[in-house]
Amino acid sequence: MTITSVSGRVPEWTVGDRMRKARESIRLSQLEIAKLIGVKRTTVSNYEVGKTPPKRPILLSWALACQVDLDWLRTGVPAGNSPDRRIDFNSDCRKSAAQLERIRRIAPNAPTRWAERAA
Repeated sequence: MTITSVSGRVPEWTVGDRMRKARESIRLSQLEIAKLIGVKRTTVSNYEVGKTPPKRPILLSWALACQVDLDWLRTGVPAGNSPDRRIDFNSDCRKSAAQLERIRRIAPNAPTRWAERAA
């Protein structure tokens, strides 16, 4: 008996797919994540189905709210494996400061990656 391997197709996840997976991993509805990051539920749906590409401040807020790696969310490659890890923090932080404050007010006890690393 001969065993033949069949090479299967590996599906590629889009940014929208990763956004949905991140949201579902912490059991948030589209409406809940929309409130956290300051957009409408329909906008969240449009991001997830690929109808509207999310801008960087949205991706940053989404990554923080879902506690996932920003590089993975953007590219599908975790930090450390990404060839381009440069982030314009001045620009990104200024644009998303209001969204981050909203997340902190709504979920003040949520653990954050940087706080866990410092402990």
